Amino acid sequence: MKMNRMATAAVMLLSCAVVAGAQDKKVKDKDQPVAGAAAGETLAVLDGVAITEADLMKQPRYADMRQQVYKFQMQAIDEAIAQRLLEKEAAARGVKVEDLVQSEVQGKVKEPTDADIQAFYDTNKSRIPVSFEEAKGRIRDMIRDQRQTERRTAFVDSLRAKSSVKVMLEKPEPPRVAVSVDDDPSRGPANAPVTIVEFSDYQCPYCSRAEPAVNEILKRYGNSIRLVFRDYPLPIHPNAPRSAEAASCAGEQGKYWEMHDVLFAHQDELDDPGLKKRAAEVGLDAAKFNECLASGKFTAEWKKDSADAEKYGVNSTPAFYINGRPVIGARPVEDFEQVIDEELQKAGLPVPPKAAVAAPTAQ
Repeated sequence: MKMNRMATAAVMLLSCAVVAGAQDKKVKDKDQPVAGAAAGETLAVLDGVAITEADLMKQPRYADMRQQVYKFQMQAIDEAIAQRLLEKEAAARGVKVEDLVQSEVQGKVKEPTDADIQAFYDTNKSRIPVSFEEAKGRIRDMIRDQRQTERRTAFVDSLRAKSSVKVMLEKPEPPRVAVSVDDDPSRGPANAPVTIVEFSDYQCPYCSRAEPAVNEILKRYGNSIRLVFRDYPLPIHPNAPRSAEAASCAGEQGKYWEMHDVLFAHQDELDDPGLKKRAAEVGLDAAKFNECLASGKFTAEWKKDSADAEKYGVNSTPAFYINGRPVIGARPVEDFEQVIDEELQKAGLPVPPKAAVAAPTAQ
């Protein structure tokens, strides 16, 4: 379930105030920063108790938003640099900026062919809810726009390489949450350089929408990724706890991920008859599955996952932690790629190339 962004921010700040009220940081003058504090450390004061950056960092959503702010700042800086480089090059050539862009960007991009459009549609038609003829124009525009963006980036990079550019914005150390993988089901090698812990809910529509992005990430990064799936069935989804138990029962027969996939694919049938139908679909022994489901033997498992999620500050699903770095919600593939690429680069490992035309991302 994805919360409204303004509502999320309000909840976060209220939570911070409550947490701060329990801190043992007394302030003599409630309108002044803590004596001896570093400049800017105290962000607010409630009843004589300081609310600091450290207090806010205890909230995973704050850490996530802090990284998003940095991302948007860098994007804005890069675009400002790009615009000035284009203006500089246009002046050197004695032309207008728009004429320079026309000749070096639009003029050097190949128009998508019918074969390009058909190939994209065939690859992604399971996620495109309209016919080829209806989607054709939009796909053509999307491929053209992506090619122009890539060409503009390459051209600007060539100009940047010939200029002296220094970015003064200091990149913050990524905030991390020490998230346990517990003994939950996982995909990928245990020693992978990047571990993604996902807290999810089989009845949550946003969790289902995140699946294509997750699968795209697993496909691109291969053995560099370990994905750990932990259950966090929300109270508003009555069939989610039972579905989590059904997946674990399937796991006893070596079919956890097969069950995982069909549960997300059939969120409208998560009652007991639907779960038994899915069990048959993935080839489980019906008697063993039914006995396991009736026993409630995995109830404690999802309850433990849920307790851990709440301890980490998770209050909506899906919630991902990439080497402890929070990425909250059904986010685009690019948001996952940015964090994963940074983690691989930090470890001194190669970053695999992106596909020439990316599939539609989760919303």
